[in-house]
Formats: sequence, C-alpha cells, structure tokens
Amino acid sequence: MNEPGQGDTPTPLVEPEIPQQRPWRRRWQVYAAVGWGSFLVASFATMVFFAFVDPAGYDWMAGESPEAIRQTGYALGFFFFWLISALAGIVVAYLIRSTRGEARRRHARDRESANG
Repeated sequence: MNEPGQGDTPTPLVEPEIPQQRPWRRRWQVYAAVGWGSFLVASFATMVFFAFVDPAGYDWMAGESPEAIRQTGYALGFFFFWLISALAGIVVAYLIRSTRGEARRRHARDRESANG
C-alpha cells in the first residue's frame, strides 16, 4: 500500500445526474406571477394599513379578547388585500393575453391581404 503523498492520484468526484426539468406551461407561469406578485403587494398593504389602524379599536367581534380581535383583523385584512391585488393581476394578465391574440389575428389578416 502506498503512503499518502506518494503516487496517489485523487479519484474524481462523480456528480449525480440531475434529471431535466420540464419548462412550466405559460398558464402556470401566469398563475405563479399573479399569485406571488399579489402576495407581496398584500404584505406591503397590510403593513402600511395596520400601521395606522388597530383592529382591536373597533367593536366588530364583541366578547373576544383584544389580542384575538387583532389577530383576526390582521388575517382578514391580509386576505382582503391579497384578493384585491390578485384580481387586479388577473385583469392585467387577461388584457395582455387578449391584446396579443388581437395582434396575432391582425398580423395574419395583413399577411393574407399582402399575399392574396
């Protein structure tokens, strides 16, 4: 057996083969973009809104502790802001998609009239 440092060649590390990932479908990319973007907007809106408004200051959950009212108010406020910003993102995605479709149809019509 050889002593360390005398003619030993290190064996190369074999990296495991990483399976090729399929690209996301266009529709799922839009869902992810709208969902993540609206989540970030809702987080920011929740922080700004509840910096000025204390949910426990309103008597909309009679008989509950102020801490439970706060937690419920924060959660409802966050989901409200998330819903509103997601709806805005969906409308924007729809408008972009419909505009692209109209541009494709117009381009196809122009091509047909130029060839015919």
